[in-house]
Formats: sequence, structure tokens, C-alpha cells
Amino acid sequence: MYNQDGFQLRVAWATSAVMVALSSVLIVSCKFEDDKTSTGTLVVPFQLGAGKSCEEVGISRVKVTLDEDAYEKEVDCSKGKVRFEEVKIGLYTVKAYGFDAEGVAIMDSDARENIKVLTDSVVELDDPMVLSDAPASIKIRWDLGYGNCKIWKIDQFRVKLWNDDGNKLLLETKLACTSNVVDDDAYRTVEDPDRKIDGDTVGTLQVEPIDARGNAIGSGDSAKYTFDSPGPGGVVKISVSCNSDGCQGSGTADNQ
Repeated sequence: MYNQDGFQLRVAWATSAVMVALSSVLIVSCKFEDDKTSTGTLVVPFQLGAGKSCEEVGISRVKVTLDEDAYEKEVDCSKGKVRFEEVKIGLYTVKAYGFDAEGVAIMDSDARENIKVLTDSVVELDDPMVLSDAPASIKIRWDLGYGNCKIWKIDQFRVKLWNDDGNKLLLETKLACTSNVVDDDAYRTVEDPDRKIDGDTVGTLQVEPIDARGNAIGSGDSAKYTFDSPGPGGVVKISVSCNSDGCQGSGTADNQ
């Protein structure tokens, strides 16, 4: 038996449910779109060492980055702060760099994580980003001749960095032989997350190939290099030749 009233009631209920669902989708969609386009302002003050002036430490420009390359801005050192406008809301990692007159980043800061940018708000860091002497950067490239990592059974290179007289170990680390993370000129940068490579004192490097078990390959003697300390933010480039007999090199830096 056809019940017109009941049928109309069911149709009305179904129509209402559809409208509610569509409204919910529209609300969520609008909120998502708003989250993607909403922006705020972030102000990053900075400090040089223990409150040093720009002239005292030889800094002319300061650059601040958000998430390394998502946003970056450079200002005259005398400004004392960097202001980012129209930054998408969210959490960012902030880092600061201080450049001398030659454009070398001789000072930098530790990275500060989870800095929040809010919608239509101006957020200024309570504590300034503190810049100190930047560690030196050590870059190594290796030539395996007619062989490769697999043929010579080289799994990693053990790298030790010492001060200029070779008495104080600054950093010991390992570089994977098959690493594809290289610069344009085929150098691999030695990672230094704890900023141990003091540019004013580093002056000796040892490198040796090791197998997957950590055993030295070849004679067991490390290839040794000595070089002038490059100063804060300085770069030292080293080239080494390795095979099943171990590693050899010139004993001096490529760029000195």
C-alpha cells in the first residue's frame, strides 16, 4: 500500500541529511583552504656572542632562515632583528647566520625548533637568536681508481679531526662509501651537528677505509693531512685515493 505521507517524510529526511553532509564538507573545505592561505608575521631578534657589537666581531650582514629554505631574509647587522611578513601559519625551525665583509658566514646560531606562526598575528621571539663563532667545514672526496666500494670492500671511511698540533681529538665520525650526498665538485661534507670542528684550532685530519665489520682495509695506517686552521666558518677540502691497500693522499688540503 502506498503511503504518500510516509514517502514524503522519508524524502524530506534524506534531503535534510544530504544538505547537512554538504554543509559539513563545505565547512571543512573552507577551513582547509583558510589554513593553507592564512599568514602571520614573525620577528626574530638576534645577538652576537655575549652582546658584542657588529664592529667588534666583524659582522656586516645577518641572515635568518625558516626551515632552511622555506623563507630567508638578510638585513644589515645594525638592525638587530629580522621581520618576516606573510608567513604561512605553522611550526618552523629558525637559524641565523652572520656574514663578514667578504660574505663568509663566520658566525651562526643553533637551530631553534617549533617556532609557531599564528594567523593574523605578530609573533616575536622572547629570547634572541645568539650567534657564536661558526665551526669550520671539512669536505672530503675520494678516488677509487678503477675499482669501487664493492670491489675494494670499503663500507665506510673513518675520519678523525684533531687540533693543529694533533693532541686534541675534535671529532671522530664515519662517511658511507656509497653516499650520494655530494657537492657540485664531488666533495662530501663531514657532518658536525654538535659544532665540534673549531675553525681556530682544527689542523689535522686522518682518514682510513673500513669494511662492513669496522675493520681497517689495507695496511691499517690512516692517510694523514695537516693544514692551516681556516678560522670560523672556513672551509677545508681534502682529496684522498683509496683501494684494497688503504688510502693515500698529498698530506695537504686541496684549497691551501
